[in-house]
Amino acid sequence: MFNEHQTSGMRNRFWIVLGQYLAPIPSVSGQKVNWINYKTGIKEIRLKMDALKQAAFVAIEIKGSDEQRSVLYAMFESFKSAFPEQYVWEEEVQDERGGLLSRISVEMQGYSIYKEEHWPHLISFFKSQVIFFDRFWAENKEIFEMAV
Repeated sequence: MFNEHQTSGMRNRFWIVLGQYLAPIPSVSGQKVNWINYKTGIKEIRLKMDALKQAAFVAIEIKGSDEQRSVLYAMFESFKSAFPEQYVWEEEVQDERGGLLSRISVEMQGYSIYKEEHWPHLISFFKSQVIFFDRFWAENKEIFEMAV
């Protein structure tokens, strides 16, 4: 098993490798984008990626006041048919700090960030999900901007 320093180093290396792999891929709009820290342009909406011991996930997280969160979540729900069916829709969940948010997420089980032989699978998962979100966001961002 790894110690805390090794674990942290491996996580950092994975995110650097993922960022380097995704860097040459342009956004749907043709612009260069920082995929690891994807900017939606709406402070209440963020794209979050993480990899754990035996799973990885990509989530659209919606924060803000109860009213803002409810409106934005309902807007996403109106596009639910555009999302692959494996996405999980949670209207109200607690974040790590105990605050409320809405989350739309997809998870891949059975792959560990701590096993380099799993990295190609994790990279492929993250790549497909962020490209999906980028396409969705390019087509629909203006609709969400009108709501905030």
